[in-house]
Amino acid sequence: MIKNYTTSNLLSDSKEIKHYFGKKNFLFPDSEKIYFLNQLHSNKVIFISSEFDLNRQEGGDAIISSKRNFFIGIKTADCVPILLSDRNSSFVAAIHAGWRGTFYKVLDKTIKKIVKEFNCNPKDIIAAIGPSIGMCCYEINLSLWEKFNQRFTLAPDDFNQIGKKYYLNLQSINKNLLNNNGIESIDLILNCTKCDESFYSYRRDGSTEQSQISIIKLN
Repeated sequence: MIKNYTTSNLLSDSKEIKHYFGKKNFLFPDSEKIYFLNQLHSNKVIFISSEFDLNRQEGGDAIISSKRNFFIGIKTADCVPILLSDRNSSFVAAIHAGWRGTFYKVLDKTIKKIVKEFNCNPKDIIAAIGPSIGMCCYEINLSLWEKFNQRFTLAPDDFNQIGKKYYLNLQSINKNLLNNNGIESIDLILNCTKCDESFYSYRRDGSTEQSQISIIKLN
C-alpha cells in the first residue's frame, strides 16, 4: 500500500508528537479533531490558549497550541508547510509560508511568540519544513526577486537565475530564518509539489480548490 503522507524523522523521534505531511487523498479519521485557520497569506500568528473558542475560525497563517490530543493544521498547494515542536514536547505549531508569508517573516513572529509563551530555548525547538514547490519550478518575475534580495540579501542556495528567468527557493529562505532565530534541529523534506504528482500544485494544476494538509498534535 502506498502511503499518502510523509513525515519528518526529527519529529517522529518524539513519542509525544504525532504529525503528517499529507499527500493527495490523505484520509484521516473523522473522530480526530483538527483546527484549521482561515489562511490569509499574512504573518498573523494565532495562539490557542485555554480560553480560545475552537468553534470560531480565526484568520492567520501560523498557529501555536499546547493542547493535548488535538491536531492543528494548515493547507498548502505549493506554499511551504512548517511544523514545530520542542524537545520537551511543550507545544506544537503549524505555519503556512507562501511567498508573502515568507517575505513578511511569519516564521520570525511565530518563534518570538513561542519563546515568550513557553520560555523556550530556540536550541530546543525542532522544525520540519515540508513538501512545497522547489527552486526547480518556482519562477518569479524580476521585480519580486529584487524585493526578496533587498529584504534577505539572497544567498546562492536561495535562488537560481537562468538567462532572464529567476527561480526562488522558499524552503532555503525559511531555513535561514530558523537558523537566524537560533534553531539548529531542522528537517527538510525536499519533494517538489509541482514535480511530484502525488501532491497538489497550484502552479501545475491551476486549481485553488485542492490542497494537501499538514497537521501536528501533542499526544
